[in-house]
Amino acid sequence: MNLQSHRALRATRFRFGAQFASTIVVAVAAFALAVFPRPAHAENALSGATVTDTCVDCPPDKFGAPGSVVDGNPKTMRNLGPGTSGAYTLTVAKPISLKKLMLLPSMTPNGPVSYEVQTSKDAAGAAGAWVSHGGIITKPWADNLPVEVVMNPDTKDVRAVKVIIHQSPSWIAFNEIEGDAGLDVWVYGAAGLAVLALLGGLVFWRRRQAHA
Repeated sequence: MNLQSHRALRATRFRFGAQFASTIVVAVAAFALAVFPRPAHAENALSGATVTDTCVDCPPDKFGAPGSVVDGNPKTMRNLGPGTSGAYTLTVAKPISLKKLMLLPSMTPNGPVSYEVQTSKDAAGAAGAWVSHGGIITKPWADNLPVEVVMNPDTKDVRAVKVIIHQSPSWIAFNEIEGDAGLDVWVYGAAGLAVLALLGGLVFWRRRQAHA
């Protein structure tokens, strides 16, 4: 076999190997989607939380349901009325880890807001059990512009989250409050399966070529 024929054969084998590996990865990804469907709202660690707030006279039909802030719909909101201070408490059924919080405010006018995020490992939120993340922060907020709050390092076993607005130029209202646990197990698991399938496919192909 001359050099040109040898190179052509190697190129053909390489294309076959790449096509084989791609087929394996696609097949594994399809299998993962079918057998392990990604749960709804997997990106929000606070999805399904029980939400209470400080407004005692804010009927849901006029001010929105408290759970609107974790329903995954940015078009719904919970308004705490005409006051310029207030708080939301979100309680989850099982302990969670949190890397950051994303707040989506609904406000008019825009302006500086003094706010604070606290967490508790006690679902009942007993006095003295709350931990502040960054203390009271004052920053400009704008309507429908996400506000990110980075949590303290190694924030885990959280059962309750409190978002406190100490002072605002507007009413207190949020479309969404989302928690980021920093790790999507489904994505990492699917990626791991794909990588293992790719490596296995390449090993199989190399062995087959070695005996060709």
